[in-house]
Amino acid sequence: MKNYFKILRYLKPYWYIAILAPIFLIGEVTFLLLIPKTSGQIIDVGITEKNLTKVGYMSLMMLLYTVLSVLFAFLSNFFANWASNEMANDLRIETFKKSLNMSFTNLDEFKIGKVITRVTSDTNMLRWMTRNFLRTIFRAPYLIFGSIFMIITLSPKLAITLIFAIPIIFLSNYFIVKKSYPKYREVQEKLENINTYTQENLENIRVVKAFNRSKFVNDNFDQYIDELQNSTIKANVITSFNSPIFMFVMNMCIVAVLYIGGLDVINQKYDAGNIIAFLGYLGQINMALSMINGLIRMIPRAGASSSRLVELFEVNSELNEIETPIKDVDIKGEIEFRNVTFAYKGQKPILNNVSFKLEAGEKLGILGTTGSGKTSLISLIPRFYDVIEGEVLVDGINVKEYDLHTLRSQISTVMQKALLFAGSIEDNIKFGAMEKDEEEVYFASKNAEAYEFITSFSDGYNTILGERGINLSGGQKQRLSMSRSIITDPKILIFDDSTSAVDMTTERKILKSLNNNLNKSTTIIIAQRIRSVMNADKILVLENGSVTGMGTHNELLHNNKLYQSIYKTQMGGMKVE
Repeated sequence: MKNYFKILRYLKPYWYIAILAPIFLIGEVTFLLLIPKTSGQIIDVGITEKNLTKVGYMSLMMLLYTVLSVLFAFLSNFFANWASNEMANDLRIETFKKSLNMSFTNLDEFKIGKVITRVTSDTNMLRWMTRNFLRTIFRAPYLIFGSIFMIITLSPKLAITLIFAIPIIFLSNYFIVKKSYPKYREVQEKLENINTYTQENLENIRVVKAFNRSKFVNDNFDQYIDELQNSTIKANVITSFNSPIFMFVMNMCIVAVLYIGGLDVINQKYDAGNIIAFLGYLGQINMALSMINGLIRMIPRAGASSSRLVELFEVNSELNEIETPIKDVDIKGEIEFRNVTFAYKGQKPILNNVSFKLEAGEKLGILGTTGSGKTSLISLIPRFYDVIEGEVLVDGINVKEYDLHTLRSQISTVMQKALLFAGSIEDNIKFGAMEKDEEEVYFASKNAEAYEFITSFSDGYNTILGERGINLSGGQKQRLSMSRSIITDPKILIFDDSTSAVDMTTERKILKSLNNNLNKSTTIIIAQRIRSVMNADKILVLENGSVTGMGTHNELLHNNKLYQSIYKTQMGGMKVE
Protein backbone atom coordinates (compact mmCIF):
# COMPACT_ATOMS: atom_id res chain seq x y z
CA MET A 1 0.00 0.00 0.00
CA LYS A 2 3.02 2.32 0.10
CA ASN A 3 2.33 3.24 -3.53
CA TYR A 4 -1.26 4.13 -2.65
CA PHE A 5 -0.02 6.59 -0.04
CA LYS A 6 2.22 8.10 -2.72
CA ILE A 7 -0.90 8.58 -4.83
CA LEU A 8 -2.70 10.23 -1.90
CA ARG A 9 -0.45 13.29 -2.29
CA TYR A 10 -2.73 14.21 -5.19
CA LEU A 11 -5.46 14.67 -2.58
CA LYS A 12 -3.42 17.33 -0.79
CA PRO A 13 -4.66 20.32 -2.88
CA TYR A 14 -8.21 19.38 -1.84
CA TRP A 15 -7.54 18.80 1.87
CA TYR A 16 -10.06 21.48 2.83
CA ILE A 17 -12.75 19.47 1.00
CA ALA A 18 -11.53 16.04 2.11
CA ILE A 19 -11.41 17.03 5.79
CA LEU A 20 -15.12 17.88 5.77
CA ALA A 21 -15.97 14.22 5.10
CA PRO A 22 -14.71 12.95 8.50
CA ILE A 23 -15.98 16.10 10.27
CA PHE A 24 -19.57 15.49 9.18
CA LEU A 25 -19.01 11.78 9.74
CA ILE A 26 -18.51 12.46 13.47
CA GLY A 27 -22.04 13.87 13.63
CA GLU A 28 -23.40 10.91 11.64
CA VAL A 29 -21.85 8.27 13.95
CA THR A 30 -22.68 10.18 17.15
CA PHE A 31 -26.38 10.13 16.36
CA LEU A 32 -26.17 6.50 15.18
CA LEU A 33 -24.74 5.51 18.58
CA LEU A 34 -27.72 7.08 20.37
CA ILE A 35 -30.32 5.03 18.47
CA PRO A 36 -29.81 1.52 20.03
CA LYS A 37 -29.73 2.91 23.58
CA THR A 38 -32.93 4.85 22.94
CA SER A 39 -34.62 1.75 21.49
CA GLY A 40 -33.69 -0.18 24.64
CA GLN A 41 -35.12 2.58 26.82
CA ILE A 42 -38.39 2.49 24.87
CA ILE A 43 -38.77 -1.18 25.81
CA ASP A 44 -37.60 -0.94 29.42
CA VAL A 45 -39.15 2.38 30.40
CA GLY A 46 -41.95 2.91 27.94
CA ILE A 47 -43.42 -0.47 27.07
CA THR A 48 -42.66 -2.32 30.33
CA GLU A 49 -44.10 0.54 32.38
CA LYS A 50 -46.84 1.12 29.75
CA ASN A 51 -45.95 4.81 29.62
CA LEU A 52 -47.18 5.87 26.18
CA THR A 53 -45.97 9.43 26.67
CA LYS A 54 -42.39 8.23 27.11
CA VAL A 55 -42.78 5.83 24.18
CA GLY A 56 -43.93 8.69 21.95
CA TYR A 57 -41.22 11.06 23.18
CA MET A 58 -38.42 8.51 22.77
CA SER A 59 -39.74 7.45 19.37
CA LEU A 60 -39.59 11.07 18.23
CA MET A 61 -36.04 11.28 19.58
CA MET A 62 -35.10 8.15 17.60
CA LEU A 63 -36.61 9.69 14.49
CA LEU A 64 -34.67 12.91 15.10
CA TYR A 65 -31.41 10.97 15.60
CA THR A 66 -32.08 9.05 12.38
CA VAL A 67 -32.81 12.19 10.34
CA LEU A 68 -29.73 13.98 11.68
CA SER A 69 -27.58 10.91 11.07
CA VAL A 70 -28.80 10.67 7.46
CA LEU A 71 -28.19 14.40 6.92
CA PHE A 72 -24.62 14.19 8.22
CA ALA A 73 -24.07 10.99 6.19
CA PHE A 74 -25.20 12.80 3.04
CA LEU A 75 -22.80 15.69 3.68
CA SER A 76 -19.94 13.33 4.49
CA ASN A 77 -20.58 11.33 1.31
CA PHE A 78 -20.85 14.50 -0.76
CA PHE A 79 -17.47 15.87 0.31
CA ALA A 80 -15.76 12.46 0.11
CA ASN A 81 -17.02 12.07 -3.47
CA TRP A 82 -16.01 15.63 -4.35
CA ALA A 83 -12.46 15.27 -3.04
CA SER A 84 -11.91 11.81 -4.58
CA ASN A 85 -13.26 12.97 -7.96
CA GLU A 86 -10.91 15.97 -7.97
CA MET A 87 -7.99 13.69 -7.11
CA ALA A 88 -8.93 11.21 -9.87
CA ASN A 89 -9.17 14.02 -12.43
CA ASP A 90 -5.70 15.24 -11.45
CA LEU A 91 -4.38 11.69 -11.78
CA ARG A 92 -5.85 11.42 -15.28
CA ILE A 93 -4.31 14.77 -16.25
CA GLU A 94 -0.94 13.78 -14.78
CA THR A 95 -1.02 10.39 -16.54
CA PHE A 96 -1.86 11.99 -19.88
CA LYS A 97 0.75 14.73 -19.39
CA LYS A 98 3.38 12.14 -18.46
CA SER A 99 2.64 10.10 -21.59
CA LEU A 100 3.00 13.25 -23.74
CA ASN A 101 6.36 14.04 -22.14
CA MET A 102 7.75 10.55 -22.60
CA SER A 103 10.59 9.99 -25.01
CA PHE A 104 9.99 7.80 -28.06
CA THR A 105 11.99 5.07 -26.29
CA ASN A 106 9.59 5.19 -23.33
CA LEU A 107 6.60 5.11 -25.67
CA ASP A 108 8.06 2.08 -27.44
CA GLU A 109 7.88 0.27 -24.07
CA PHE A 110 4.55 1.70 -22.83
CA LYS A 111 2.00 0.78 -25.47
CA ILE A 112 -1.04 3.00 -25.92
CA GLY A 113 -3.34 0.38 -24.38
CA LYS A 114 -1.27 0.43 -21.19
CA VAL A 115 -1.61 4.19 -20.87
CA ILE A 116 -5.37 4.05 -21.58
CA THR A 117 -5.87 1.43 -18.85
CA ARG A 118 -4.07 3.65 -16.37
CA VAL A 119 -6.05 6.75 -17.38
CA THR A 120 -9.41 4.97 -17.11
CA SER A 121 -9.54 1.75 -15.09
CA ASP A 122 -6.72 2.41 -12.62
CA THR A 123 -7.70 6.00 -11.80
CA ASN A 124 -11.34 4.98 -11.37
CA MET A 125 -10.34 2.23 -8.93
CA LEU A 126 -8.28 4.74 -6.94
CA ARG A 127 -11.21 7.17 -6.95
CA TRP A 128 -13.46 4.57 -5.33
CA MET A 129 -10.73 3.53 -2.92
CA THR A 130 -10.14 7.12 -1.80
CA ARG A 131 -13.83 7.85 -1.46
CA ASN A 132 -14.30 4.77 0.74
CA PHE A 133 -11.05 5.47 2.56
CA LEU A 134 -12.24 8.96 3.59
CA ARG A 135 -15.46 7.45 4.90
CA THR A 136 -14.34 4.13 6.35
CA ILE A 137 -10.98 5.04 7.88
CA PHE A 138 -12.77 7.32 10.38
CA ARG A 139 -16.33 6.02 10.42
CA ALA A 140 -15.59 2.37 11.09
CA PRO A 141 -13.21 2.83 14.08
CA TYR A 142 -15.45 5.48 15.65
CA LEU A 143 -18.50 3.26 15.20
CA ILE A 144 -16.71 0.14 16.46
CA PHE A 145 -15.10 1.69 19.54
CA GLY A 146 -18.15 3.82 20.27
CA SER A 147 -20.38 0.73 20.13
CA ILE A 148 -17.93 -1.27 22.27
CA PHE A 149 -17.92 1.53 24.86
CA MET A 150 -21.72 1.58 24.93
CA ILE A 151 -21.81 -2.23 25.15
CA ILE A 152 -19.40 -2.21 28.11
CA THR A 153 -21.64 0.30 29.91
CA LEU A 154 -24.57 -2.04 29.30
CA SER A 155 -22.89 -5.37 30.18
CA PRO A 156 -19.13 -5.99 30.59
CA LYS A 157 -19.82 -9.74 30.59
CA LEU A 158 -21.46 -9.70 27.15
CA ALA A 159 -18.72 -7.41 25.82
CA ILE A 160 -16.22 -10.25 26.30
CA THR A 161 -17.68 -12.01 23.22
CA LEU A 162 -16.25 -9.23 21.04
CA ILE A 163 -12.73 -9.73 22.43
CA PHE A 164 -12.57 -13.05 20.57
CA ALA A 165 -14.49 -12.00 17.47
CA ILE A 166 -12.72 -8.85 16.28
CA PRO A 167 -9.11 -10.21 16.26
CA ILE A 168 -10.26 -13.24 14.22
CA ILE A 169 -11.86 -10.96 11.62
CA PHE A 170 -8.82 -8.67 11.35
CA LEU A 171 -6.33 -11.54 11.09
CA SER A 172 -8.35 -13.23 8.34
CA ASN A 173 -8.53 -9.91 6.48
CA TYR A 174 -4.76 -9.46 6.73
CA PHE A 175 -4.00 -12.84 5.16
CA ILE A 176 -6.63 -12.39 2.45
CA VAL A 177 -5.17 -9.01 1.40
CA LYS A 178 -1.64 -10.41 1.41
CA LYS A 179 -2.57 -13.34 -0.83
CA SER A 180 -4.89 -11.48 -3.22
CA TYR A 181 -2.67 -8.45 -3.99
CA PRO A 182 -0.49 -10.15 -6.66
CA LYS A 183 -3.58 -11.75 -8.17
CA TYR A 184 -5.31 -8.42 -8.71
CA ARG A 185 -2.16 -6.94 -10.23
CA GLU A 186 -2.30 -9.81 -12.71
CA VAL A 187 -5.97 -8.99 -13.41
CA GLN A 188 -5.07 -5.37 -14.26
CA GLU A 189 -2.30 -6.55 -16.59
CA LYS A 190 -4.72 -8.88 -18.41
CA LEU A 191 -7.18 -6.00 -18.76
CA GLU A 192 -4.35 -3.90 -20.16
CA ASN A 193 -3.65 -6.58 -22.79
CA ILE A 194 -7.32 -6.53 -23.83
CA ASN A 195 -7.30 -2.73 -24.22
CA THR A 196 -4.14 -2.84 -26.33
CA TYR A 197 -5.45 -5.67 -28.53
CA THR A 198 -8.85 -3.99 -28.96
CA GLN A 199 -7.36 -0.66 -29.95
CA GLU A 200 -4.88 -2.24 -32.36
CA ASN A 201 -7.54 -4.22 -34.22
CA LEU A 202 -10.12 -1.43 -34.33
CA GLU A 203 -7.51 0.93 -35.77
CA ASN A 204 -6.70 -1.68 -38.41
CA ILE A 205 -10.25 -2.98 -38.94
CA ARG A 206 -10.05 -2.47 -42.70
CA VAL A 207 -6.98 -4.71 -42.88
CA VAL A 208 -8.76 -7.32 -40.76
CA LYS A 209 -11.76 -7.33 -43.08
CA ALA A 210 -9.68 -7.12 -46.26
CA PHE A 211 -7.81 -10.31 -45.32
CA ASN A 212 -10.94 -12.00 -43.96
CA ARG A 213 -9.34 -12.43 -40.53
CA SER A 214 -12.35 -11.55 -38.37
CA LYS A 215 -12.63 -15.09 -37.00
CA PHE A 216 -8.91 -15.21 -36.22
CA VAL A 217 -9.07 -11.85 -34.41
CA ASN A 218 -12.22 -12.91 -32.52
CA ASP A 219 -10.61 -16.18 -31.45
CA ASN A 220 -7.57 -14.31 -30.14
CA PHE A 221 -9.82 -11.86 -28.32
CA ASP A 222 -11.70 -14.77 -26.74
CA GLN A 223 -8.37 -16.11 -25.53
CA TYR A 224 -7.52 -12.77 -23.91
CA ILE A 225 -10.96 -12.75 -22.25
CA ASP A 226 -10.41 -16.31 -20.97
CA GLU A 227 -7.07 -15.27 -19.49
CA LEU A 228 -8.72 -12.30 -17.77
CA GLN A 229 -11.53 -14.49 -16.48
CA ASN A 230 -9.11 -17.10 -15.11
CA SER A 231 -7.06 -14.43 -13.33
CA THR A 232 -10.21 -12.80 -11.95
CA ILE A 233 -11.53 -16.14 -10.67
CA LYS A 234 -8.23 -16.87 -8.90
CA ALA A 235 -8.33 -13.44 -7.24
CA ASN A 236 -12.00 -13.76 -6.31
CA VAL A 237 -11.54 -17.24 -4.83
CA ILE A 238 -9.19 -15.73 -2.24
CA THR A 239 -11.36 -12.70 -1.41
CA SER A 240 -14.51 -14.86 -1.34
CA PHE A 241 -13.39 -16.26 2.02
CA ASN A 242 -13.73 -12.80 3.52
CA SER A 243 -17.51 -12.49 3.86
CA PRO A 244 -18.23 -16.07 5.03
CA ILE A 245 -15.61 -15.83 7.80
CA PHE A 246 -16.94 -12.44 8.83
CA MET A 247 -20.60 -13.53 8.84
CA PHE A 248 -19.81 -16.75 10.73
CA VAL A 249 -17.93 -14.93 13.49
CA MET A 250 -20.56 -12.19 13.86
CA ASN A 251 -23.46 -14.66 13.89
CA MET A 252 -21.67 -16.63 16.62
CA CYS A 253 -21.48 -13.39 18.60
CA ILE A 254 -25.24 -12.84 18.19
CA VAL A 255 -25.97 -16.42 19.29
CA ALA A 256 -23.72 -15.97 22.34
CA VAL A 257 -25.38 -12.67 23.27
CA LEU A 258 -28.89 -14.09 22.93
CA TYR A 259 -28.02 -17.18 24.96
CA ILE A 260 -26.08 -15.49 27.77
CA GLY A 261 -28.27 -12.38 27.82
CA GLY A 262 -31.45 -14.46 27.60
CA LEU A 263 -30.47 -16.44 30.69
CA ASP A 264 -29.79 -13.19 32.57
CA VAL A 265 -33.19 -11.77 31.54
CA ILE A 266 -34.94 -14.96 32.66
CA ASN A 267 -33.10 -14.79 35.98
CA GLN A 268 -34.03 -11.08 36.19
CA LYS A 269 -30.36 -10.05 36.26
CA TYR A 270 -30.68 -8.05 33.08
CA ASP A 271 -33.32 -5.90 31.37
CA ALA A 272 -34.75 -7.03 28.03
CA GLY A 273 -34.26 -3.52 26.65
CA ASN A 274 -30.53 -3.80 27.23
CA ILE A 275 -30.46 -6.98 25.09
CA ILE A 276 -32.19 -5.06 22.30
CA ALA A 277 -29.71 -2.19 22.68
CA PHE A 278 -26.81 -4.66 22.80
CA LEU A 279 -27.96 -6.32 19.55
CA GLY A 280 -28.34 -2.87 18.01
CA TYR A 281 -24.74 -2.01 18.86
CA LEU A 282 -23.64 -5.41 17.65
CA GLY A 283 -25.42 -4.63 14.38
CA GLN A 284 -23.53 -1.34 14.15
CA ILE A 285 -20.22 -3.12 14.77
CA ASN A 286 -21.31 -5.59 12.10
CA MET A 287 -21.98 -2.69 9.72
CA ALA A 288 -18.61 -1.07 10.51
CA LEU A 289 -16.74 -4.33 10.00
CA SER A 290 -18.62 -4.83 6.72
CA MET A 291 -17.34 -1.43 5.61
CA ILE A 292 -13.81 -2.43 6.59
CA ASN A 293 -14.25 -5.72 4.71
CA GLY A 294 -15.38 -3.82 1.63
CA LEU A 295 -12.37 -1.52 1.93
CA ILE A 296 -10.05 -4.47 2.46
CA ARG A 297 -11.41 -6.19 -0.66
CA MET A 298 -10.53 -3.02 -2.57
CA ILE A 299 -7.02 -2.75 -1.14
CA PRO A 300 -5.40 -5.38 -3.42
CA ARG A 301 -6.99 -3.81 -6.51
CA ALA A 302 -6.17 -0.26 -5.44
CA GLY A 303 -2.66 -1.37 -4.51
CA ALA A 304 -2.16 -2.87 -7.96
CA SER A 305 -3.60 0.23 -9.65
CA SER A 306 -1.49 2.63 -7.60
CA SER A 307 1.66 0.58 -8.30
CA ARG A 308 0.97 0.77 -12.02
CA LEU A 309 0.41 4.55 -11.90
CA VAL A 310 3.53 5.12 -9.81
CA GLU A 311 5.42 2.93 -12.27
CA LEU A 312 4.33 5.27 -15.07
CA PHE A 313 4.99 8.46 -13.09
CA GLU A 314 8.49 7.32 -12.15
CA VAL A 315 9.55 6.52 -15.70
CA ASN A 316 12.62 8.57 -16.43
CA SER A 317 12.81 10.06 -19.89
CA GLU A 318 15.67 8.75 -21.97
CA LEU A 319 16.20 12.34 -23.13
CA ASN A 320 17.76 14.22 -20.24
CA GLU A 321 18.32 17.92 -20.77
CA ILE A 322 21.43 19.65 -19.46
CA GLU A 323 21.05 22.15 -16.60
CA THR A 324 21.33 25.23 -18.82
CA PRO A 325 20.15 24.26 -22.32
CA ILE A 326 20.24 26.68 -25.23
CA LYS A 327 16.86 28.42 -25.45
CA ASP A 328 15.07 30.92 -27.66
CA VAL A 329 17.58 30.97 -30.50
CA ASP A 330 16.88 30.94 -34.23
CA ILE A 331 18.70 28.07 -35.88
CA LYS A 332 20.00 28.39 -39.43
CA GLY A 333 19.54 24.76 -40.41
CA GLU A 334 23.05 23.34 -40.80
CA ILE A 335 23.05 19.61 -39.99
CA GLU A 336 26.03 17.37 -39.31
CA PHE A 337 26.33 13.72 -38.28
CA ARG A 338 29.70 12.77 -36.80
CA ASN A 339 30.41 9.05 -36.52
CA VAL A 340 26.85 8.33 -35.36
CA THR A 341 25.89 4.86 -34.18
CA PHE A 342 22.32 4.26 -33.04
CA ALA A 343 20.26 1.31 -31.80
CA TYR A 344 16.78 0.95 -30.39
CA LYS A 345 16.72 -0.23 -26.78
CA GLY A 346 17.69 -3.88 -26.49
CA GLN A 347 18.41 -4.25 -30.22
CA LYS A 348 21.43 -4.33 -32.50
CA PRO A 349 22.67 -1.03 -34.00
CA ILE A 350 20.58 0.11 -36.95
CA LEU A 351 22.98 2.95 -37.88
CA ASN A 352 26.73 2.39 -37.93
CA ASN A 353 29.32 5.18 -37.93
CA VAL A 354 27.22 7.55 -40.07
CA SER A 355 28.89 10.84 -41.01
CA PHE A 356 27.74 13.62 -43.36
CA LYS A 357 27.21 17.37 -43.39
CA LEU A 358 24.40 19.46 -44.86
CA GLU A 359 24.69 23.22 -45.16
CA ALA A 360 21.80 25.49 -44.16
CA GLY A 361 19.26 25.79 -46.97
CA GLU A 362 20.50 22.72 -48.85
CA LYS A 363 18.25 19.89 -49.94
CA LEU A 364 19.23 16.32 -49.13
CA GLY A 365 17.68 13.21 -50.63
CA ILE A 366 18.00 9.89 -48.80
CA LEU A 367 17.69 6.58 -50.63
CA GLY A 368 18.18 3.07 -49.37
CA THR A 369 16.78 -0.40 -49.14
CA THR A 370 14.00 -1.28 -46.69
CA GLY A 371 15.35 -1.43 -43.14
CA SER A 372 18.51 0.50 -43.99
CA GLY A 373 17.87 3.04 -41.21
CA LYS A 374 16.47 6.02 -43.14
CA THR A 375 13.65 6.85 -40.70
CA SER A 376 15.91 6.17 -37.72
CA LEU A 377 18.44 8.64 -39.09
CA ILE A 378 16.04 11.55 -39.45
CA SER A 379 14.53 10.78 -35.98
CA LEU A 380 17.84 11.81 -34.42
CA ILE A 381 17.74 15.38 -35.77
CA PRO A 382 14.75 16.61 -33.66
CA ARG A 383 16.14 14.37 -30.91
CA PHE A 384 13.32 11.87 -30.75
CA TYR A 385 16.08 9.44 -29.73
CA ASP A 386 19.66 9.84 -28.53
CA VAL A 387 22.66 8.34 -30.29
CA ILE A 388 24.78 5.59 -28.73
CA GLU A 389 28.02 6.93 -30.16
CA GLY A 390 28.98 10.06 -32.04
CA GLU A 391 27.19 13.38 -32.33
CA VAL A 392 24.28 14.98 -34.17
CA LEU A 393 24.86 18.70 -34.58
CA VAL A 394 22.57 21.52 -35.67
CA ASP A 395 24.44 24.74 -36.51
CA GLY A 396 27.59 23.13 -35.11
CA ILE A 397 25.99 22.49 -31.69
CA ASN A 398 25.16 19.04 -30.32
CA VAL A 399 21.37 18.62 -30.27
CA LYS A 400 21.66 17.52 -26.61
CA GLU A 401 22.64 21.08 -25.71
CA TYR A 402 19.42 22.59 -27.06
CA ASP A 403 16.22 23.05 -25.12
CA LEU A 404 13.90 20.46 -26.69
CA HIS A 405 11.11 22.98 -27.29
CA THR A 406 13.51 25.40 -28.98
CA LEU A 407 14.92 22.65 -31.20
CA ARG A 408 11.67 20.96 -32.19
CA SER A 409 9.76 24.18 -32.77
CA GLN A 410 12.08 24.89 -35.72
CA ILE A 411 12.08 21.38 -37.19
CA SER A 412 9.02 19.91 -38.87
CA THR A 413 8.69 16.28 -39.89
CA VAL A 414 6.11 14.89 -42.29
CA MET A 415 5.77 11.36 -40.97
CA GLN A 416 5.84 8.25 -43.12
CA LYS A 417 2.31 7.46 -41.96
CA ALA A 418 0.00 10.46 -42.31
CA LEU A 419 -1.55 10.97 -38.87
CA LEU A 420 -4.56 13.27 -38.64
CA PHE A 421 -6.94 14.21 -35.84
CA ALA A 422 -10.73 14.25 -35.67
CA GLY A 423 -11.76 17.85 -36.35
CA SER A 424 -11.81 20.31 -39.23
CA ILE A 425 -9.27 20.33 -42.06
CA GLU A 426 -8.20 23.84 -41.02
CA ASP A 427 -7.59 22.75 -37.43
CA ASN A 428 -5.45 19.87 -38.67
CA ILE A 429 -3.35 22.14 -40.88
CA LYS A 430 -2.90 24.68 -38.06
CA PHE A 431 -2.16 22.01 -35.43
CA GLY A 432 1.46 23.10 -35.00
CA ALA A 433 0.82 26.81 -35.57
CA MET A 434 -2.61 27.83 -34.27
CA GLU A 435 -1.73 31.53 -34.60
CA LYS A 436 -1.56 31.35 -38.42
CA ASP A 437 -4.24 33.18 -40.41
CA GLU A 438 -6.43 32.08 -43.30
CA GLU A 439 -4.02 33.24 -46.02
CA GLU A 440 -1.18 31.24 -44.50
CA VAL A 441 -3.42 28.16 -44.38
CA TYR A 442 -4.17 28.61 -48.09
CA PHE A 443 -0.47 29.13 -48.87
CA ALA A 444 0.54 25.92 -47.07
CA SER A 445 -2.18 23.82 -48.68
CA LYS A 446 -1.38 25.17 -52.15
CA ASN A 447 2.29 24.26 -51.75
CA ALA A 448 1.24 20.75 -50.75
CA GLU A 449 -1.18 20.53 -53.72
CA ALA A 450 -4.06 20.13 -51.26
CA TYR A 451 -5.99 23.32 -52.05
CA GLU A 452 -8.03 21.89 -54.95
CA PHE A 453 -9.34 18.79 -53.20
CA ILE A 454 -10.06 20.75 -50.01
CA THR A 455 -12.12 23.39 -51.83
CA SER A 456 -13.98 20.63 -53.70
CA PHE A 457 -15.67 19.69 -50.41
CA SER A 458 -18.91 21.53 -49.70
CA ASP A 459 -17.55 22.82 -46.37
CA GLY A 460 -14.05 23.45 -47.69
CA TYR A 461 -11.55 24.01 -44.89
CA ASN A 462 -14.33 23.53 -42.32
CA THR A 463 -14.90 19.94 -43.46
CA ILE A 464 -14.88 17.69 -40.41
CA LEU A 465 -12.55 14.71 -40.65
CA GLY A 466 -13.34 11.36 -39.12
CA GLU A 467 -11.01 9.67 -36.66
CA ARG A 468 -7.48 9.57 -38.14
CA GLY A 469 -8.87 11.24 -41.29
CA ILE A 470 -10.76 8.09 -42.20
CA ASN A 471 -12.87 9.88 -44.84
CA LEU A 472 -9.81 10.87 -46.92
CA SER A 473 -7.69 8.91 -49.38
CA GLY A 474 -4.08 8.06 -48.58
CA GLY A 475 -2.77 10.76 -50.92
CA GLN A 476 -5.10 13.39 -49.47
CA LYS A 477 -3.96 12.53 -45.94
CA GLN A 478 -0.33 12.89 -46.96
CA ARG A 479 -0.94 16.28 -48.55
CA LEU A 480 -2.73 17.56 -45.44
CA SER A 481 0.14 16.25 -43.35
CA MET A 482 2.57 18.17 -45.60
CA SER A 483 0.43 21.32 -45.28
CA ARG A 484 0.62 20.99 -41.50
CA SER A 485 4.43 20.98 -41.63
CA ILE A 486 4.81 23.70 -44.28
CA ILE A 487 2.66 26.22 -42.38
CA THR A 488 5.09 26.19 -39.45
CA ASP A 489 7.75 27.72 -41.74
CA PRO A 490 10.46 25.48 -40.27
CA LYS A 491 14.20 25.97 -40.56
CA ILE A 492 14.53 22.23 -41.16
CA LEU A 493 11.82 20.38 -43.09
CA ILE A 494 11.88 16.58 -43.22
CA PHE A 495 9.78 14.39 -45.53
CA ASP A 496 9.83 10.74 -44.47
CA ASP A 497 8.65 8.98 -47.64
CA SER A 498 5.59 11.22 -47.34
CA THR A 499 4.65 11.24 -51.03
CA SER A 500 4.37 7.46 -51.40
CA ALA A 501 0.56 7.64 -51.85
CA VAL A 502 0.72 10.61 -54.23
CA ASP A 503 0.84 10.18 -58.01
CA MET A 504 4.06 11.20 -59.77
CA THR A 505 2.55 14.27 -61.47
CA THR A 506 1.30 15.67 -58.16
CA GLU A 507 4.59 14.80 -56.51
CA ARG A 508 6.54 16.80 -59.10
CA LYS A 509 4.27 19.80 -58.52
CA ILE A 510 4.79 19.55 -54.75
CA LEU A 511 8.57 19.33 -55.07
CA LYS A 512 8.60 22.26 -57.49
CA SER A 513 6.50 24.40 -55.10
CA LEU A 514 8.75 23.53 -52.18
CA ASN A 515 11.83 24.40 -54.20
CA ASN A 516 10.39 27.78 -55.22
CA ASN A 517 8.67 28.84 -52.00
CA LEU A 518 10.62 27.16 -49.21
CA ASN A 519 14.13 27.55 -50.55
CA LYS A 520 15.39 28.96 -47.24
CA SER A 521 14.57 25.77 -45.34
CA THR A 522 17.05 22.93 -45.07
CA THR A 523 15.06 20.07 -46.59
CA ILE A 524 15.53 16.33 -46.20
CA ILE A 525 13.51 13.99 -48.41
CA ILE A 526 13.39 10.25 -47.80
CA ALA A 527 11.98 8.56 -50.88
CA GLN A 528 11.64 5.25 -52.65
CA ARG A 529 11.60 6.88 -56.09
CA ILE A 530 14.78 8.35 -57.55
CA ARG A 531 12.70 11.00 -59.35
CA SER A 532 11.78 12.41 -55.93
CA VAL A 533 15.39 13.17 -54.98
CA MET A 534 17.41 13.43 -58.21
CA ASN A 535 17.32 17.25 -58.16
CA ALA A 536 18.48 17.51 -54.54
CA ASP A 537 21.78 19.26 -53.76
CA LYS A 538 23.05 16.04 -52.22
CA ILE A 539 21.82 12.47 -52.12
CA LEU A 540 22.72 10.09 -49.29
CA VAL A 541 22.67 6.35 -50.00
CA LEU A 542 22.11 4.07 -46.99
CA GLU A 543 22.64 0.33 -46.94
CA ASN A 544 22.39 -1.83 -43.80
CA GLY A 545 22.76 1.24 -41.59
CA SER A 546 25.91 2.55 -43.25
CA VAL A 547 26.50 5.36 -45.73
CA THR A 548 27.66 3.79 -48.99
CA GLY A 549 27.59 6.97 -51.03
CA MET A 550 26.88 10.68 -51.00
CA GLY A 551 26.88 13.17 -53.83
CA THR A 552 24.77 14.61 -56.60
CA HIS A 553 22.56 12.49 -58.83
CA ASN A 554 25.17 12.40 -61.62
CA GLU A 555 28.02 11.61 -59.24
CA LEU A 556 26.22 8.68 -57.65
CA LEU A 557 25.08 7.39 -61.00
CA HIS A 558 28.73 6.99 -61.94
CA ASN A 559 30.25 5.75 -58.69
CA ASN A 560 27.62 4.03 -56.51
CA LYS A 561 26.46 0.52 -57.37
CA LEU A 562 23.31 0.54 -55.23
CA TYR A 563 22.21 3.88 -56.69
CA GLN A 564 22.93 2.59 -60.20
CA SER A 565 20.87 -0.52 -59.49
CA ILE A 566 17.89 1.48 -58.17
CA TYR A 567 18.13 3.89 -61.10
CA LYS A 568 18.28 1.06 -63.62
CA THR A 569 15.25 -0.64 -62.06
CA GLN A 570 13.11 2.49 -61.85
CA MET A 571 14.19 4.39 -64.95
CA GLY A 572 14.66 1.50 -67.35
CA GLY A 573 18.35 2.13 -67.98
CA MET A 574 17.92 5.74 -69.15
CA LYS A 575 21.11 7.64 -69.80
CA VAL A 576 22.27 10.52 -67.69
CA GLU A 577 21.35 13.86 -69.19
